[in-house]
Amino acid sequence: KQNKALAGKEAQIAKLKKEEAARQAKLAAEARARKAFLASRPGKVISYAMDYLGVPYVWGGSSPRGFDCSGLVQYVYAKVGISLPHSSRMQYGCGTSVSQGQLKPGDLVFYYNPIQHVAIYMGNGKIIHATGSQVQIGNAFQRGYCGACRVF
Repeated sequence: KQNKALAGKEAQIAKLKKEEAARQAKLAAEARARKAFLASRPGKVISYAMDYLGVPYVWGGSSPRGFDCSGLVQYVYAKVGISLPHSSRMQYGCGTSVSQGQLKPGDLVFYYNPIQHVAIYMGNGKIIHATGSQVQIGNAFQRGYCGACRVF
């Protein structure tokens, strides 16, 4: 009777070890994918933009002393070798148009018609942008969503 109980416990332990090994393998794969993304140009753009969270909004600003929306986009994309104009309306014409359902991290998201604002899509419905107060993270599908483009 004890041997049967012991065998049952050993089987449970073996099952738990197998499940944990699978969970660890999945976490390792996710970590590798995240590391690869962060090394990619879209990942670098988002990472650079996040370095400026809290920087004040300055109309016409395009430096870490202060950014407007298109100045932030222009600045961080230049860091990965992509030259963009300092105008949200002009930035809209610089890439391939993508639908809301096709958005990928690093895409540019535009607001209002005519276009008056641009942000960088981060994924999961979030953007990073220079608002009227500071660089911050927000909801991508806020009032005024107009369209998006991919410049990579």
